[in-house]
Amino acid sequence: MKSKKINIYIILIIAIIAIIGILIFTVYELNVNKKTDNEEPKINETTVDYYTLEDELAIENINAEKTIIYEELLKYGEYDINPEYIHKNVLYGTYISKELMNIILLTKGVWSYNIETKTFNYYNYPADSRIWDIYITDNYIYYVELKEKFEDNVYEWSLIKSDLNFENRIIIKNGKVSSPLDAPIFAIDQITDKVYVYTVNDEIVNETEIIKSTFQISILENDELKVLVENSGSHSEKTGTFSCQANYTFKVYNDELSYCEVSYYDDEKIKILNLSTDKTKTIYTNEDLDNWQISEVQIGNEAYLITQISKDTDLKGKIINISKKNNVINITNANGYKISRLLNINDDFVINSNKSFTIFSTTKNAYIKKFNINANDYMPFYISNGNNTLILENKKDKNIYVVSIN
Repeated sequence: MKSKKINIYIILIIAIIAIIGILIFTVYELNVNKKTDNEEPKINETTVDYYTLEDELAIENINAEKTIIYEELLKYGEYDINPEYIHKNVLYGTYISKELMNIILLTKGVWSYNIETKTFNYYNYPADSRIWDIYITDNYIYYVELKEKFEDNVYEWSLIKSDLNFENRIIIKNGKVSSPLDAPIFAIDQITDKVYVYTVNDEIVNETEIIKSTFQISILENDELKVLVENSGSHSEKTGTFSCQANYTFKVYNDELSYCEVSYYDDEKIKILNLSTDKTKTIYTNEDLDNWQISEVQIGNEAYLITQISKDTDLKGKIINISKKNNVINITNANGYKISRLLNINDDFVINSNKSFTIFSTTKNAYIKKFNINANDYMPFYISNGNNTLILENKKDKNIYVVSIN
């Protein structure tokens, strides 16, 4: 009997010790995670002479294949080609005319081109308006129609779904903005195929006075917008949060969504919304608004890439390389304005600056190669599918080229 009591006591003691051990481990883990979340990132900053470095980089030979896009579009008149995005090896764009001589110009049509099958399609746009952005799927076009109201000095936008003939229209949402640069834009996740929409709506009185500005980020589902992020600011009271460089900072890749917020007297913040967990985190803050401005954001597999431009001169730029695995931010001060695109799954990015297209490796935090083409021959805006393919528009012959990188 006595032996049984001793055994029970021993079991109880072991159980208590185990529970205490679990509690200690749990508290430790919570403290470690809390410390990691709150810990200031380690910042490494270097400066390179980009123009000297550019001349010394090894050359990567690429194949630039001329497409039939410009030749096909000439059948419908001679206007400006405007590539919009690439998805699943299909490039989409609009055809722009200056006939109305307004600020936002006039859209004549929408086109698509399969870079593998070399198949071209053109859809005539019958309205006297501007299509600001598009998303085409199956037999439908989702597009942002923008109209300039001269008498009110505002721009009215409508997010519309229609068939490929621009008939049977359904207006999903509409609003107004004081600048065409705030018109809604789409972002398509190349991995998940989900579509997201960035919208800004301004409350405008007395033609030019903006009382309030509200921006929303939504997912497009079943022809409805489900709001994921919403913020607003008061221009009259100079309080709140506003949209910031959405055309260059609103990106989505592999269930991560980036956007920029700015306030009147505070700073610019780049935020990442994890679409799987619905958690948001700030990955970078620009506290020097007097001298620097965030110009672009790109999302990679293991890193985020942010570029900044000096407000004094476009000869000064920064590349901010933020690792997802550890709390480290590498800042490279490099001469020249930078335009960046994700090149491949290895988190190599293409950087367009000065006369070259160069490859910047986030894993090595360095420029590693340059292409054997002169960047001055191409338009400064280009498109990448993240799978070693770039889309460039040649300034001289106006043709669209598909660039494949080994």
